[in-house]
Formats: sequence, C-alpha cells, structure tokens
Amino acid sequence: MAQFSAGSWVKHSDHLAALEAQAEEHRTGLEGKDRYIEVLQAELESQLEEYEAGLTRQEGSWHRMMEDRKTQHAKDLAEKCAKHAKTFRRLVEERNDADQRADRFAQELAEARGEGEPASVVKHYRKKPIEVEAIQYTGHNDMLITRWSERAVSSSPVLEPTKDNPTGSYLQIKTPEGVLTAIVGDWIIKGAVGKFYLCKPDAFEAMFETGADDA
Repeated sequence: MAQFSAGSWVKHSDHLAALEAQAEEHRTGLEGKDRYIEVLQAELESQLEEYEAGLTRQEGSWHRMMEDRKTQHAKDLAEKCAKHAKTFRRLVEERNDADQRADRFAQELAEARGEGEPASVVKHYRKKPIEVEAIQYTGHNDMLITRWSERAVSSSPVLEPTKDNPTGSYLQIKTPEGVLTAIVGDWIIKGAVGKFYLCKPDAFEAMFETGADDA
C-alpha cells in the first residue's frame, strides 16, 4: 500500500476536489443545454402549430371567396336574363302600339278620303297575325341553331352551371339591343326583317302559337 505524506495527501485531496468541481460544472452546463434544447423545441412546435392554423384559415378564406364569386356570378347572370326578358317584352309592346297607331292612321286616312266608316265609331278589331321563325334551345342543338341563324347565334364560352341553368350550356345571340345570353329552355326568334330576339318560355307561350304550316 502506497504511503502518502501529509503534504501529498492534501495536494491529492485538492486535486480531487478540483476534478469534482469541474465535473459538477460540466453536469450543470449539460443540464442548461438540455433546458435550452427543450425551450427551442417548444418554440418550434408552437410556431408549427401557428403556421398550420394560418394555412387552415387561408384555405377557409379561399373557399369562402370562391363560393361568394359563384353566388355573385349566378346573381349577375339572373339579373341580366331578367333585364333581357324585360327589354324584349317592352319591344313587343312598342311594336303592338306601333301597329295600333298604323291601323288608326289607315282608318283616319280612309275616312278622310270618304272610304269606310267614321273613325269615331267604336268597333272590334283583330291584329293581323305576323308569322316568325323560332326554335327552343335544348342544350344539344347548338350547331342547328348556328346554321339556321347564319352565325348570328353561337355557343357561349363555357360558364358555370346555375340554379336556373344546371346544364351550364349557353348561347350568345346578336340582337338589335346587343349580345344576349340564352340558357336551356329559352326561345330564339327570327323576326320579319331577319333580326333575332331572345324570348323566355313563359312569354313565348303567351304570345305565340304554332303556325298553320307546322300544325
């Protein structure tokens, strides 16, 4: 067994104490690093959760924006169709008024010439029938309508289906009022002077009946 002097033993004890102090300092440093790593990991997980939540919010906003656009597009299209139908009805009424004025003028002219009865006599009159050509859009007769109209009517660029037109098929019609859009079920009318008009099914049924040649 080695023999140590009192001085050597003190020196050896001091060296061991220094080593233990270094080991303790090293352990403390490792614990601090472990805590730092835990803090960093927690921060990264929190940032990842915030990023995923942000993506979810953006995705929801995008879907809402697309739905809002589709709803607005359908609303604009319905308003445009209603406006076109109103314009056509107004034109029909103006045409009827013009015919009535022409009839009154002819009667007054005949009276001035001494022909017929006085214009002040109330009688019953029937408007002269005016035959027109018309075809109803089915969504599958685009080419037939295009040929018949000599390209005054053509297929519209692809639009989204709507509640009023679930097929998504449309026609573009060159009319005296501008280019109108027809949906499935609408009637395309060729007037007496070769102009084309758009007519909604209910209005067409109220104003027209099948001609004698097609009965």
